[in-house]
Amino acid sequence: MPLGDSNTEGVRSIEVAPEDRVAYRARLEELLDASPWKGQYEFVGSERGGSAHMLDTRHAGFGGARDEDIATLLQEGEFEFYNSGNYRGPGGGPYLDRYAPDVILLHIGTNWIDASPEAVRDVAAILDQVDLYEQRVGREVPVILAKIILTDGRDPAVDAATRTYNAHVEAMVEERLATGDKITLVDMQDDAGLVYRPEGDGGDMADQLHPNQQGYRKMAQVWYEALAPIVPLPVELTSFRANLAKTEVLLEWATASELDNAYFQVERMQQGQPFSPIGKVEGAGTSSLTHRYTYRDASAPAGVLYYRLRQVDTDGSYAYSRVVTVHRAVPTDFNVRLHPTLSDGSPQAVHISATGFAPSALVDVTLRDAMGRRLHHQVLQARAQGELNDEVRLPLVLSSGLYFWEVSALTKSHTLKLLVR
Repeated sequence: MPLGDSNTEGVRSIEVAPEDRVAYRARLEELLDASPWKGQYEFVGSERGGSAHMLDTRHAGFGGARDEDIATLLQEGEFEFYNSGNYRGPGGGPYLDRYAPDVILLHIGTNWIDASPEAVRDVAAILDQVDLYEQRVGREVPVILAKIILTDGRDPAVDAATRTYNAHVEAMVEERLATGDKITLVDMQDDAGLVYRPEGDGGDMADQLHPNQQGYRKMAQVWYEALAPIVPLPVELTSFRANLAKTEVLLEWATASELDNAYFQVERMQQGQPFSPIGKVEGAGTSSLTHRYTYRDASAPAGVLYYRLRQVDTDGSYAYSRVVTVHRAVPTDFNVRLHPTLSDGSPQAVHISATGFAPSALVDVTLRDAMGRRLHHQVLQARAQGELNDEVRLPLVLSSGLYFWEVSALTKSHTLKLLVR
């Protein structure tokens, strides 16, 4: 369900004919139809718009709606438009019950932007209505909630208020995630790459508050990438789990059938960071048999870790698995490991992993020869949990002999041997 205001419906300050009101939805339809989920999805909502550009014209975008209006819409099925006596929405009780969305895309807050902390209470009220709907139907409905876009730049005060509003939204989402809410926060403000200038000046904005179609295409890409981890895989994934295994994280998954499955890319995320690839496991191609897969994350840092699978078909199309979580406790013991410890002397990368430093501590890594002369020095920074997991690339050729690695911070120091043959 595309839910929100004019940036969901596709209206602007200049009149746009109903058949041309597409906003980001037309491009999102193109992306979905070019993916493995073509024919496996539909948009839902009471509104219609964009028949000249797309097939599925349904949505829940209401031009001019404020966040409190959308909260009322979800609760009562309609809302009064700015005390005019005119009501928008079908009425008849809770809106979500009528249209039964599986996923909600929500971009709201542009109208009457409010930078106060209280402004997000109405956004929270929208999420509360989703929670109540989940309780009524007995299933989870993920919400992809956007940090809203900025303006065309002609009113810096509005942009400053929008940035503050978005920061309040992010803080509210973090609180709700801690309670188990299923929310994905996307940064439409910055990650869409919108050029916040009028289109006449080479920007992506059709007017002060609304992108042109180039800008909406950029927004659609952000929605699509956020949807991908939620949409089912084109292979039948029967299980996916992550477990601690001593100093590693063991990922295990199984498929009941596969169609043109080239490989799985394993991706990991730490809190406050994006997902990044850490490994690759070959798929079974096309098969109706059960296949089991494993991957060991030997470089897993401490803290709460999130894992997902990016399943890639032979034609390059891809889909994401659900996300699994594991909490790797913060090691308190001081421990340093280097690999390799045996070398042929050629320039190479040395992997260093360590625990027990102070959070974000600066760590000196020094290579000395048997006479104590310093041959290489580098400063690394420990992560938030006090661990290191980095590579040190040696620019020099070492002759045969014994060398020493010194790894030290203000209160901790450790020396390891390196043998060159």
